[in-house]
Amino acid sequence: MRFLIVDDSVTNCCVLRQVLTALCAEAKIEAEIKDVHTGKAALQEWLLWRPDVIWLDFHLPDISGVAIVSHNRSGLSQHPYLVSVTSDARDAALMKRVGADANISKPVTREAVAAIMQQVA
Repeated sequence: MRFLIVDDSVTNCCVLRQVLTALCAEAKIEAEIKDVHTGKAALQEWLLWRPDVIWLDFHLPDISGVAIVSHNRSGLSQHPYLVSVTSDARDAALMKRVGADANISKPVTREAVAAIMQQVA
């Protein structure tokens, strides 16, 4: 299973990567995990690498998470499971309206990530 983490915070990417790695190991899920730190890089990886699940921050330095979701949900036949990762309930609601499948709050917890993993694995 391929996971793409999109967050401009290297620390947030590392935390989510550690949680995903541990949960996948426990569930014996073969995982490939990439992280990127800009919206432009997220768009490239989405199109070229074709992740199964994208963990997407709302606030990125160049393109908002909303713009990334709306742009790609409208034009692609392959739709990865999209999880918005945000600390603001209004941002989470907006991401859901434009096409996010789920939301988890920052800071991410093992329990929240595990709940998402149960839906996608």
